[in-house]
Amino acid sequence: MLLKTPFRLIHFPGVALAIAGGTLVLAAITVATRLFLPAAGDAALQQNLGQIGGVPALSVVMFSTLGPRELAALSGQVEGIVAGRVPRLGEPVRTLLGPPVAVAAGGPERSGGRAAAVQLAARDGFVGHIRRLAAAEGGTAAAGGVWLPESVATALRLRPGQAVTVGTAPRVRTRVAGIYQDLTGGDRPLDPFWSTLSGALAVRKVGEEPPQLLLAEPALVAELGRQLGASARLEWNYYLPPGRLTVPTVETLVPQIDRVRLDISDPVSVLAARQATATSPLATAVASAHATEVALTGPVETISVTGRILALALLGAAGLYGVKRRRGEVLLLTAQGVGGAQLAARSAVEAALPLLAGGALGWVLAVGLAGILTPTGEAQPQALAAANREVVVALAVGLLLLAAVTWASVLAEERQRSTAVFRELLAKPFWEALVLVLAAAALYELQTRGSRPVQVAGQPAQVDRFLVLFPLLLIAGLAGLAARGAGRLLAQGTRPIRAGARPRPAAFLAVRRLAAAPRLVLLLVTGSALAIGMLGYAGILVASTRAAAHDKARILVGSDTSVTTRAPAKGLDGSGLAATRVQRVRGVTLAPYGVPVDLLAVDPATFAAAVHWDSSYADEPLGVLLGRLDAAPAGASRVPALLAGPAVPSSNGIEVGSASLPLAMVGSAAVFPGMSRADRPLLVVSTARLSARAGRAKAPLAAEHEVWTREDPAAVVAVLREAGTVPEAARTAGAVMRTPAFLAVSWTFSMLQALGVLAGLVALVGLVLYVQARQRGRLVAYALTRRMGLSRGAHLRSVAIELAAMLLFSFALGVTLALAASSLVYRRLDPMPEIPPGLHLRLPGAMLGLTLLGAAVAALAGALLVQRGADRANVAEVMRLAG
Repeated sequence: MLLKTPFRLIHFPGVALAIAGGTLVLAAITVATRLFLPAAGDAALQQNLGQIGGVPALSVVMFSTLGPRELAALSGQVEGIVAGRVPRLGEPVRTLLGPPVAVAAGGPERSGGRAAAVQLAARDGFVGHIRRLAAAEGGTAAAGGVWLPESVATALRLRPGQAVTVGTAPRVRTRVAGIYQDLTGGDRPLDPFWSTLSGALAVRKVGEEPPQLLLAEPALVAELGRQLGASARLEWNYYLPPGRLTVPTVETLVPQIDRVRLDISDPVSVLAARQATATSPLATAVASAHATEVALTGPVETISVTGRILALALLGAAGLYGVKRRRGEVLLLTAQGVGGAQLAARSAVEAALPLLAGGALGWVLAVGLAGILTPTGEAQPQALAAANREVVVALAVGLLLLAAVTWASVLAEERQRSTAVFRELLAKPFWEALVLVLAAAALYELQTRGSRPVQVAGQPAQVDRFLVLFPLLLIAGLAGLAARGAGRLLAQGTRPIRAGARPRPAAFLAVRRLAAAPRLVLLLVTGSALAIGMLGYAGILVASTRAAAHDKARILVGSDTSVTTRAPAKGLDGSGLAATRVQRVRGVTLAPYGVPVDLLAVDPATFAAAVHWDSSYADEPLGVLLGRLDAAPAGASRVPALLAGPAVPSSNGIEVGSASLPLAMVGSAAVFPGMSRADRPLLVVSTARLSARAGRAKAPLAAEHEVWTREDPAAVVAVLREAGTVPEAARTAGAVMRTPAFLAVSWTFSMLQALGVLAGLVALVGLVLYVQARQRGRLVAYALTRRMGLSRGAHLRSVAIELAAMLLFSFALGVTLALAASSLVYRRLDPMPEIPPGLHLRLPGAMLGLTLLGAAVAALAGALLVQRGADRANVAEVMRLAG
């Protein structure tokens, strides 16, 4: 008998499904929470380290005279200290940056006096990070010789294998091992491998090219430096071992690196005499990652607690339903002297298998969907171990709750008052009123506190937990009231049929069934509306913040990509690219008030095709506004200008340095591409008109030249280089929008979306319980109405209408309440209000459409299952049990 006890729920599939569904949600939300927060920290860590791509985990820098012996001695000391303190970092990459020198073909007498300026540089393994154009036989870095950049080799007419001299007095002779493409040439961005030498490649003065690098292995550069009597900047770069970056892994390195820094800076050390320093970005990155976890803990834990309450409520309902479903068996056992504690223990044993099955499935679901539920797309091993321990505790709590509810239900059945108590609890809208009071308190906190719901005091953003708690309370309270109101309306369907009336059988039966079980309908509709409302609320806010991130990034950058150039870009005309030239003029004030403004000079002919524009940015189309910039005659004294952003005092001119330029305001816009802040005015003028007027006024303009484009950045850079324009930097809207503020909001509400999906699963299990709870009465009615002429199709349609009415009403109610909740808070949700445009409410159409389709499919599937059970039922047995 005891061996059969764990399998008894096979005969009660509704109870088993409710237990499995509740534990699935409980396990999934528990595991997802424990995986989500550490993954958010890992994502913040990876983002911080990714923004400084190529920067080593540890850099030891010093200055010393060059020489092979000196380099070997210093390398031994540095590598010995690091290997003893931080063995996980492995071997370093040595970097040498020597002085600028002259290089010539064999000697000035052979090159006709031609020489080029280069800078001695070395880096271990550099050959794998250059684009080799030509090499001498056996021409590797290890084979000896130097590598010349293409521009230098072309100017000096040098080929691999030829001799070159380095320096002037003294001169050192060596050979050309190979020729490589200039590091700042081509259409590719600079390899992160060269980040430690980026300072040597940067432009220090407008119009002045930095010297190209003469590359060789560190040993050869050390020997060349010794013969030249030169000193160099020596650097040992240690990188993190390959593999996934996690906060615990990197965190263990921080104190070890701190000890290295102390050893390097020890005053009695030989290294200290050479001004040796050790730096690392890891401590800052780890601190930022921990701050991200702390910032997200409040709202995520609120989501987690809500999900666990829903799951535990479902387990409690399963225990109550199990007693109701087996009421006759329970009363018989109690009459035989079996106590409530024994029955509770028995129910726990019976529930063990579905509980373990649901828990295992929830664990697999959370871990398998880690790519969706966690920001990094994979689970942190340490977090997974903690989640495993916590899910065991959660399942034990769920089992104890199930047993406790069973015990209480048995005691209530013995005293014949469970039904009365349950009805009294649901009879009056006391619970809805209490929940709505709490929702009003949460909204009051959001609206009246001095802080914003999303704090961005630095890194990272902190999402207020009330942004999660408020919609849950509002939707639950209003959904309950709406369900009660709908129940009152359905009660009208129970009035006697008037004589001569011919109601449709399917609709009539559906309305009668819904009106006959108002409390079950109330619970199912409220739960389903809450699940759909949470999903809709999260989807609306995620869609709105993501759209705002795109818009703000494009406004800040100007378009999808902005490429900074040293001079006005050439090569764009006739290229077929959607690109435009702009100039940002700094140091501009509005005359005579001295109000600082930004000045943007554009090409009206190409500007519209290269930027993104929304009709909400201005009252007039962009083409009309741009046309006014060139509409005045060429010889007009004033430069036509557009004003974007906040209003400014009426003015007829601007001051640039000591010069004044007259302006004529010809239009305005609330938002315009290129704005840096929402509270800073932007003046937009035609580049040609501004240059002509500034030339007549002899007013020099300190302008930054940019190319804005909606095209692939690599294609634009390639066109610019081919035309002789040197790109200095490229900035994309995609990179700008990946700020911690937007990511924190997106991650938080993505988690809320996941909870909405799990709550939807709870609603589906509730639908099964609803069907199971009414199955016996439904079969009796079906058996009687079949004898009265009701067709099988009419019965199927009646069940489909019954279920669809509840689910579709829940969908409409949930979406409506989600919109209402979102509209109350979304304007204050903007994580970067200082950047235009503001946040606008966006609907996640695809998600809502899929949810509606899922509700319709669930109703149809439920109706088919009910009809299948009715067709297979033994009518005589049903009537016997009913009688």
